[in-house]
This record gives sequence, C-alpha cells and structure tokens, in this order.
Amino acid sequence: MYVAHCCVYFIHSFRIVVNRRDGWAMTADGEDARPSSLELLWRDQMARPSRGPKPRLSLTKIVAAAIAVADAEGLDELSMQRVAAELGYSTMSLYRYLSGKEQLIDLMVDAATAGPPSGAGAPGGWREEVEIVSRGLVDLYGRHPWLVRAQLNTPPMGPNQLAWMEELLRALGGSGLSEEETLLTALFLTGALRDLSRISLDLGSARAGDPSGESAAHIQNYAATLGAVVDPQRYPNLVRLMSAGVFEGGDEGRPEDTGSAIDYGLARILDGVEARVRATRRGSDQEV
Repeated sequence: MYVAHCCVYFIHSFRIVVNRRDGWAMTADGEDARPSSLELLWRDQMARPSRGPKPRLSLTKIVAAAIAVADAEGLDELSMQRVAAELGYSTMSLYRYLSGKEQLIDLMVDAATAGPPSGAGAPGGWREEVEIVSRGLVDLYGRHPWLVRAQLNTPPMGPNQLAWMEELLRALGGSGLSEEETLLTALFLTGALRDLSRISLDLGSARAGDPSGESAAHIQNYAATLGAVVDPQRYPNLVRLMSAGVFEGGDEGRPEDTGSAIDYGLARILDGVEARVRATRRGSDQEV
C-alpha cells in the first residue's frame, strides 16, 4: 500500500512540465507554477527541448554551489543569500529556479548521492555485494557530512537516491529473502549506517573543533572518564567491559572510529538474513 501511494503521487506530479531555460513550470492549463521538488529532481526526463541561448545561471550550477558551501561549512551556514553570493547573482535570481532552502536541500541530497558503487559479480556473492554498497554509503557520508543532517521529509524520490536503493535491493535480492523482507532489510541497513556515520562525524568534529577542550579530552580518554564516575554497583556490566579494555586502543580505538562497529553489525545482520532464509526453506521443505 505504501509503495502504491508513492507511485500515485509520482505519476500525479508529472502533470507539470518544467521549462529548463528559466526553472519555472507550466501547468496543463498554461498557467505558470513553481515546480515541486519531485519535478525538479526529474527535470532532465521531464523537460522539453528549448531553443535559443542557454542562460548563464542554471539549477545545476545553483545546486553545485550549494553543495560546495555545505561541504565546507555545513548546512547551518547554507542560505539562499550565501549561494547567490557565491555565484555572483542576487538572492531573488535563485527564486526563479526553486522555492527556497528546503527545496534546494532536496536537490542537493540527490545530486551529492550520484554514482552508487556496484558489487555485481563480486566473488563473495550477495553478501559481498551488500558490503560494497554499504561501505560506499559510509564513504559518501564522509565526503559530504551534511547529508546526515539533512531532514528526510519523504522516502527516496530522486533518480540518484533511487539508484542507491536499486543497487542495494539488487544485492539483497540474491539472498533469497522475500520482496517485503528485502525492502525492510534495506531500510534498516541504510538507517543504521546513516546513524553510525552521524555519531562518528559528531565525535570527530567535537574532537577536531577544540582539541584541547573538555569534550575532546573526554573523547580521547573515554575509559578514564568513565572510570572516574561509574559505580560498579550500579553499572556492573559497563565496569566489566572497562576491565576487559574494550574502551582502550589508542587512535584506532577512538569512540568516533565506528568502522569496526559497522563491519561487525553488518556481518551479524547478514548472518541473520542467511539464517532467516535457511529457516524459511526448511519450513517450505517440511510443508512439501
């Protein structure tokens, strides 16, 4: 039902045609209307060819400039005014192409997620294919840290976001899961990878922002910080892990280094997928 609603919305939105020359839209009645994010995301497929010289400013240039600002300074510093200044245009010039910052971020997210890696034909089979896509997603967040800050107002809608979903679904499709289980596993994986990446980026940013500050000191000496405040009677399991040295490890064991957690968690999830498939097949064999 959820997928059906998305498809209805998608088809319904195609009633508007985007004019690539100035970014405005034309309804079926011939009236001007600002295009939705969905229409702008799919503008290359929806646009009609236009004659005449191409304008010096374009939606593609606006989005590229916005990504450069976000990469360098984060989403908090992003504004229509700032992007316009980077391009050498007035702020109002940008509003001929899109409605505002929220729509701009929608386009930025899709543009920044171009080019998902393909694990097709990997020697490790579907498991290695899933791992390739998953690590590619973590690397993507590392290149564009603001992506984990962008608010998700809708399911994936843009062509590049759907390309990542398609690649992950293709890899998981070799596991033997049902269609619904494949989608649920993909959603859980992408959510877990996004949140673990956000934690890693947050801690790394706190440490780099003020290396001599209190937060950086607590991050660097996490085990010692815990040891000073943790009561063995109240937190016996935490103390047990501390005694085992799991919070130690130098630079490679810093709290912001979540690579081992991602690798471990991904492996256990895929183990669970394999166990689920085996159990389903045994049940089917018994029914036969």
